[in-house]
Amino acid sequence: MHNSVRKLIKPCEYVFLIEDDGIMGPDALSRLLADHQAYPYAGFVEGVELGRWGIPMVGAWRTDDVYDPTKLESAMPGSGVEEIDAGGLYATLMRYDLSNKHEFKPWGDTLGPDFDMGIQLRQQGYKNFIDWSVAVEHCKPDGTSIHPRATSPVQMRFTREGNSWSGNVIGA
Repeated sequence: MHNSVRKLIKPCEYVFLIEDDGIMGPDALSRLLADHQAYPYAGFVEGVELGRWGIPMVGAWRTDDVYDPTKLESAMPGSGVEEIDAGGLYATLMRYDLSNKHEFKPWGDTLGPDFDMGIQLRQQGYKNFIDWSVAVEHCKPDGTSIHPRATSPVQMRFTREGNSWSGNVIGA
């Protein structure tokens, strides 16, 4: 789907990606734009959302090696703008040229198309960031939602053995 949508975006300066189950505050986009202007060579800047795979973890990742990851940990809430290796594309601002040239891989070939994009940007020398002040409320199919300021996140660690990944909660 990302590859199809990418072809519809006309040349511009920035691309803003948001998932259909996220709600942001009215100043979220202006904050992400200010962050990107502060880090003009960023791969992307994202907001904070909890709730990947039904687990209240932050959709932002740090890895042991961007060229050959064997360990990943989800980021835990901090303050300001922090560097991450990869993240979700639920509320992300990036330059058009980077978005336009990225070819998303299918799910079976990676830990996820959004994670893969972040890692590929890091491999190209870009830094990716999360802005802890940009909260994204994650709406669930049952009508409830998870808000990063009202839910305590857990931290996940994933490890790779051969071609298999396994994950577990390492902290709250």
